[in-house]
Amino acid sequence: MKSRVTGMVLGLVVLTACGASSTAAADTQPNMNPRTGWVVVREDRQVGVSKVCDGSTLIYHAFAYNGNGGLAVIANSPECS
Repeated sequence: MKSRVTGMVLGLVVLTACGASSTAAADTQPNMNPRTGWVVVREDRQVGVSKVCDGSTLIYHAFAYNGNGGLAVIANSPECS
């Protein structure tokens, strides 16, 4: 009986800890700096646009959910300096 209660308490502690960590992860802010990784500029049901820096070059990736899309490149972009 004592081990069953101990197991239930331990399980509750583990679930509480996991819940707290998943809540903290959900509160993180999206990346807004293309120098550190991909930035989502626009995303809705029909189209998405993202950008990222590759050295001093800014790369835009646009895609539509019907399969169309493309890249645009801006050399020596001030955003990537």
